[in-house]
Amino acid sequence: MNKQPQGKTNAGYEGNGRRFRVEKLLAAAVRDMAQSRTEDAILQFVADYTYRITLASLAVVFTPDPDGWLRARARQGEGQLYLEERRINVAGGIGLAAAALSGERTLCHAADGPCPPETDPLRWRAWRERAAAHGFRWLVLVPIRYKNRSLGLVNYYTSRREQPSAAGREAVENMALVAAGALHGLRLREETLLTLTRALEARDDETQAHARRVALYTQRLAEEVGVRDPEEAQFLRWGALLHDVGKIGLSDAVLRKPGPLTPEEWREVIRHPRTGYHLLADLEFLGGAREIVLAHHERWDGSGYPGGLRGRAIPLGARIFTVVDAFDAMTSDRPYRRAVSVAAAASELRRAAGTQFDPDVVDAFGRIGEGEWENLRRQAEAGFFSPFGSAGGPG
Repeated sequence: MNKQPQGKTNAGYEGNGRRFRVEKLLAAAVRDMAQSRTEDAILQFVADYTYRITLASLAVVFTPDPDGWLRARARQGEGQLYLEERRINVAGGIGLAAAALSGERTLCHAADGPCPPETDPLRWRAWRERAAAHGFRWLVLVPIRYKNRSLGLVNYYTSRREQPSAAGREAVENMALVAAGALHGLRLREETLLTLTRALEARDDETQAHARRVALYTQRLAEEVGVRDPEEAQFLRWGALLHDVGKIGLSDAVLRKPGPLTPEEWREVIRHPRTGYHLLADLEFLGGAREIVLAHHERWDGSGYPGGLRGRAIPLGARIFTVVDAFDAMTSDRPYRRAVSVAAAASELRRAAGTQFDPDVVDAFGRIGEGEWENLRRQAEAGFFSPFGSAGGPG
């Protein structure tokens, strides 16, 4: 029989063991988030480790949409049906989620307790009923903030009668701080890429907001085509954002020329995909994004440039991009013509499927509704980039 050191009790062993377990999990969370290359991966680690550290029934990570809603990006645990088709409205600044996001502090409330001052009785009653149906007794809300900016919210729900431990809450708070720094670092990368596109926008009026639109369009169409890996989706978005970066090397006389180009000028223009590819060669974090920059003028029938690639020899990201690039060109005003409708642009894409475009990608484009394309355009022009998911909880 093992002997306890003098002065130690079973309770002491259990407490020390619990603290050691929490510290070990928190260290693992920090390591995994530091090595993550996408927002989705970081947020999923937050959900996974919150669930394990707190022994919660359900852990969910929310991030804000530009329309004033919080939507779930990651989740772990039981009670998944609790989140189906639910979102949290924080537009009016009312409710627990809004209070946690703006107040820079953790909130902890019992489902059978009085209505908190941060919300209204109707919302509280509705949440209590949903919580009871899923066996939740406590709700803890931990904000993810970088300096004064709200990046998201960690909600975890427990089914035990006792109040969630202070040690667990503190560990999740520390993890949220690390996650905020990691998310900020990724967004700084994207801001760096945006700076490259703005340098071109300053010289070419026709590219204003174009790169931002096609970045979101590419991301959405890639999802419809079947790209599920978050890192691959991020590379595609970045490639679309940077597709014309090689035009920085073009002279103003060519870039701004209103009339037809001479053969010599055209030879200068068709070098821009290779120029862009080489400009980005040392940015290893871009991964497959550079393939889009190099191949975004290739055509399905092999008549494109710079490599004359044909069919599936063209990287998938470039095949997706050429569709949304043409769509954006057709649905945007130009000095020499007015924009056409989404329906008219979609019809033209179908006409060119099999020659200019991959027919399967065009089919996928057609499965996305006109209203969604219009909403994506508004988001891009408002400066919104990151893709956010679905779900809900008490507002």
